[in-house]
Amino acid sequence: MPGSMSDKHTENKKYKYANLLFEEFKRSPNAACYEKVHMLVFEEFTHVNLNEIKKHDNGQKKCIFLCISEPHWYEPGALLSRQFITIIDLLREQQIFNVDFYIPCFGDRFTNDFEILNKNNFGWSFLKYITDMPYMQDILKRSLIEPSADLEIEKIQNNFLHMNYTHREHRQLFSKFLIKENLLEKNCVAINTYTYGAEEHSRDKNWFVPLHSDACIPVGQKDEWFYSQNLLDLWRDTDLQDNRHPSIDKKTKQPQYDFINCGAIYIVSETVFNHPYPVFSEKTISALLGKRPFIIIGPAHSMKTLKQKGYKTFDNFMDESYDNVSDPNERLEKIFKLVKTINNKSLDELKVNVLQSKDRIMHNQNIIIKGIRKYTKDITQ
Repeated sequence: MPGSMSDKHTENKKYKYANLLFEEFKRSPNAACYEKVHMLVFEEFTHVNLNEIKKHDNGQKKCIFLCISEPHWYEPGALLSRQFITIIDLLREQQIFNVDFYIPCFGDRFTNDFEILNKNNFGWSFLKYITDMPYMQDILKRSLIEPSADLEIEKIQNNFLHMNYTHREHRQLFSKFLIKENLLEKNCVAINTYTYGAEEHSRDKNWFVPLHSDACIPVGQKDEWFYSQNLLDLWRDTDLQDNRHPSIDKKTKQPQYDFINCGAIYIVSETVFNHPYPVFSEKTISALLGKRPFIIIGPAHSMKTLKQKGYKTFDNFMDESYDNVSDPNERLEKIFKLVKTINNKSLDELKVNVLQSKDRIMHNQNIIIKGIRKYTKDITQ
């Protein structure tokens, strides 16, 4: 097995999944041809880490396992993220050449970026290391979950559940839609109007900043687009209002959120929406582990990517054509239409839909739990 080195930040339990992936990578044939394998967390590494890599430079090909947990920032129409532009400038500045970068990827993430990045004369190769699961910060907590065939239908009290805490533009638009259409009362919905959220996602705020003073790569993603007239009117004419549902508690330290079961359909609001590729976070993980059909308010082809990775979606009773729409205005409008359809169904009809989807729900739960245990078995044992 090749030697290895990781930065001090990977000791943080926030990056436990990154460490587990790195351990798997070191046992793979990919790592066998390198004398030393380095690991960096993209959002956290420092100049000290880069100097350590340079210190071990013996003229041979270097290998860096580069874990990326946060979505990247793409300017309108850009195929290369601002974060990758920054790291390329940094590598040139630090004279770090002749490196194979292996980046864990779930789905088609960074395909366009890698095509551009690999057209260089500095000996850099950016390579995908395909993973079975999306990036999961709380993998150890999730490893405690046991599969269950009990869908707990008796807990369904609302047509759908939706949580919208951190302000992002697509989330605010969806919240305004729920308010405008009077969809809050009969559903389990949380909407946040905290001041910090508005400030954090202000158009005037400098989003592109490092996580800490020593970090080399700024972090941030600005998920904007030119709104259609309908969405402009919605944004302008409907005020956000704080909404709390008693079923949604703040016990987020538990492995799985029990309150998901109070809704027949789980509406997942992912981190980004107008993005060049699907990005999955703990929100989608909760849906895959949950006992309810779900839809995803996220980038185009999110559901398609899950299907490609072996999961099942719920086109047996829901129109998932929104997932194929690249234009963010049209995609969001189709999601609005689908949510109205869900809202107009009776609770009894939706309960039947959930029961009819039991095989799909259990299939997803079994796959994601199997993946979690694949990476955590050595720890849990």
